[in-house]
Amino acid sequence: YISLRWIIEDNREQEIGLIRDLGEWPEGAQRLIRESLLRRYLIHTISSVDSIHEEHDYLMVKVQTDLGPRDFIMKWSYDTAQDYGTKGKVLLDVEENRYVVLDVSKLPEPGRKDFERFIYW
Repeated sequence: YISLRWIIEDNREQEIGLIRDLGEWPEGAQRLIRESLLRRYLIHTISSVDSIHEEHDYLMVKVQTDLGPRDFIMKWSYDTAQDYGTKGKVLLDVEENRYVVLDVSKLPEPGRKDFERFIYW
């Protein structure tokens, strides 16, 4: 089963339906659902930061990951960067994709300084 959920007031999730058998859906819909699931549950591991800059309370981030280069946007807010162990961070972009930095101190310069300047909480 695949649970379909929607964000409602107070940032809570509400289940709006279930997909019992994805095989019963048209091929195009199956592809879209699989792509959505991959985006939702895939965590990119950041190996270096190419650039970070702020625009209107959002961070524009360019990084290198285990899956290649990625550009993403995240809200510039404490709740979009969570601690990961004692030295890492998990970042959440505006599409709810997750990016992990295993150890911030091991990010190469100059990207580490930019990272720490913008993501300090």
